[in-house]
Amino acid sequence: DAKYRVDAALLADRLIGEIWVDRANVAAYAHASGGTVTDRVAPWLAEVNRLLPAADAEVAVVGTQVSVTVTWQPAGAQQRQHVAVATLQEP
Repeated sequence: DAKYRVDAALLADRLIGEIWVDRANVAAYAHASGGTVTDRVAPWLAEVNRLLPAADAEVAVVGTQVSVTVTWQPAGAQQRQHVAVATLQEP
């Protein structure tokens, strides 16, 4: 379970880093659970699904605030969730 939590945190942080570098296209990273997957989110979401069991993710973009929620469910256990929130500012 600890490995999954670390993986979820690293994945969320990595996506926030990618968004920070590509701030001009921040809205293109928005993704609702079960919604259309954009080209910018697709590779990241594939990795989420590869590393975490029964995984899903959402990316909410509101102005300059980005919230990344990664969920997963280990076999025989309750669903787990990691949320990372960042405010993107100009460098």
